[in-house]
Amino acid sequence: MQALAARHPEVQWRWLDIEDEAELMDTVGLDLETFPTVLLGRADKALYLGAIPPQADFLERLVLRLGQSGAGPAGVSGAAAALAAQLWRRLDGPEVSAV
Repeated sequence: MQALAARHPEVQWRWLDIEDEAELMDTVGLDLETFPTVLLGRADKALYLGAIPPQADFLERLVLRLGQSGAGPAGVSGAAAALAAQLWRRLDGPEVSAV
């Protein structure tokens, strides 16, 4: 993620440890069991929530595809949308620093 953050400074990268955020996960109704799982959004709108292969190139392709003008949500659940809205309001998770 650090390499991706360096290549894409226009993207806000945040890390959320769901074990430390059990109350938030309960509030939005998400029970994640597969890792890594990513949430991609634009402003407070969820564009993608799902488990991905632990490969940087996969995540980069996903970010580039969803970052295109006019890209819409890829069938995200209501719980994903609620999580995106909650996180957008907070944005206090540790930022992934570009190296």
